Amino acid sequence: MDTVNPDPEFVIRKRKLDFDACYNARDLGGIETMDGQQVRWGAFVRADSLFRLTPEGRASLLAHGIRTIIDLRMHTELEQEPNPLSGTQEIRYNHVSLVNPQHTTALEQALITKGMLAWNLNLLDLGGDDIAQALRTIAAAPEGGVLFHCFAGKDRTGLIAMFLLSLAGVSPERIAEDYHESNMHLAQFNETFVARFSDPEIQERVRNNLNSGYDNMMLIQTYLQENYGGPEAYLLKHGLTKAELAAIRQRLI
Repeated sequence: MDTVNPDPEFVIRKRKLDFDACYNARDLGGIETMDGQQVRWGAFVRADSLFRLTPEGRASLLAHGIRTIIDLRMHTELEQEPNPLSGTQEIRYNHVSLVNPQHTTALEQALITKGMLAWNLNLLDLGGDDIAQALRTIAAAPEGGVLFHCFAGKDRTGLIAMFLLSLAGVSPERIAEDYHESNMHLAQFNETFVARFSDPEIQERVRNNLNSGYDNMMLIQTYLQENYGGPEAYLLKHGLTKAELAAIRQRLI
């Protein structure tokens, strides 16, 4: 059972970003590291898909200092709902899908039979090169804020946020709290999505898969530690250099 209840004032007033028509955009700034420092405000923003952004939302995104976008969605998602900022002069847009088409069937099977936690663990095992490419793109990003997003901004986005916060020296518990915060911001969106299905059993399964649970992220981090030696070792194993990791840390702190 999930055991965290993030402080609403901190979540809503400090980190939640009002990018009009975005449900789950928030700054990673202000999260404390284990040595008493903080993640830099404005350096990294995690978000849901940007295709719904209004002109006001786009203006707010630019005003927040975002100059690099990393779109983690699959090619099929991109075709159906193109990113409205992919051709914007002020933004460097990058598409780095975390789901290789060769792995789609295995990931879908894990989701259907075992749920979202299994999907995430399978993605770690199958998608290491793609995850590393997303972090490599962050390391090479020009000056300015970096926004990374998938569809709902909770799992693919949550994994990248986990790697970033871990590199910054944030505790596993605080990383899990950040992951859990998506439940607050996506509550109405999730219920609308669940209502598309008429079968109560399917509704319950879908609702469980939409949950960004604290316990799930703690288990994901334990899995990384036990099977790869931790997030940093995982990234090094998949080709990131120590210089690239240092560049990411410099942006973070």
